Amino acid sequence: MGFCHWAVQVAAGDDFYPVPPARVYTPANAGPLRPSRELPLVRTVSQFGITWSFDKPVPAGKFVTGDWYVVGPVTVVGIEPKPLIGQEVPAAEISERERKSVRDRKFVRHGSMLNPPAEQKVGFDSGLRNYFDSKLAVHPPIAMRPGDCLVSSISLRVGETSKFPPPQQNLWVRGGSGSFPRAW
Repeated sequence: MGFCHWAVQVAAGDDFYPVPPARVYTPANAGPLRPSRELPLVRTVSQFGITWSFDKPVPAGKFVTGDWYVVGPVTVVGIEPKPLIGQEVPAAEISERERKSVRDRKFVRHGSMLNPPAEQKVGFDSGLRNYFDSKLAVHPPIAMRPGDCLVSSISLRVGETSKFPPPQQNLWVRGGSGSFPRAW
């Protein structure tokens, strides 16, 4: 499972082309936010092979990074690919090392995390050595409040190698007031 988020240069054959500088928005130069009443209502959003489904139509938009946000509160009732938890993970996909290290037997594939902590712990995939913590994995239904971030992943199969873009994507929930987490 890859966790690389940003590419500094774009490769074309043997040549590298610099990525043009990005415009940085601050509270002083940011344009107006579209009111949630102007955003389209959607039941699902998809990005890089991951689809989130909601319990009802919700206003949705995209950040300049391409990540989705929805106006909350909202409940995620489905994620594709479906998160696999415990016995749902095929036995052929569980290594001997993983069987020994995951003592609670809560194996996870295609996992999601709500508001991931800023530490080296993940709940995405129990096959990740040294970093997996089953308590961090969430699965639908997932109640989200304004300011929450749901990070979902696509697990690699045994013997598969990662590709860019990474198989991990974010879904943010903002409040009707237009507030986002300070980092954005």
